[in-house]
Amino acid sequence: MVLIQRILGPAAFAFTFYFTHPAVWGLSLPVAALRMWQGYQPAARGAPYVVAELLVEGGRVLQLALVLAIGGAVSLRQMGSSATWLKILQGAGRMDFQEFVWELVGYALVVGLMNLALAALLQETHVAALLARLGLGALDPLRARQALLLGLKNLFVIPTSVIILFRMLRLV
Repeated sequence: MVLIQRILGPAAFAFTFYFTHPAVWGLSLPVAALRMWQGYQPAARGAPYVVAELLVEGGRVLQLALVLAIGGAVSLRQMGSSATWLKILQGAGRMDFQEFVWELVGYALVVGLMNLALAALLQETHVAALLARLGLGALDPLRARQALLLGLKNLFVIPTSVIILFRMLRLV
């Protein structure tokens, strides 16, 4: 039981943290929407794509700063202070190597399973059937699949996997 808790503890923390802080998952919504738009585009070029990319990465940086601020019990305004960063980074000094290795196993399992589940759910035939049921049969199923995959990864997989890593490194 202790081994299971050691392996899955950071993931349980990450999902709880993510879904109990609306500001954190709320920042994932525009990021995921922009990634979906990017994923449906036939080519990654032009000013609109670059602007979308800048907004996505800016949103992600803000989201990660918010996670660290909430986890460190500090305000976003304090994130520019070296004292705040020292406080946040102190946790990394309390890491136990053996525990970290088990947590890394759990990280690989959880993130791997999330990605496998998305790949299984979003097979091109499933997406084509969904588009047909929604009256969106004119959309390209392959591009729609890519858009959905990017959207869901940016909504769930990426933020929670980063929170898991932050927890493993004792930053939150």
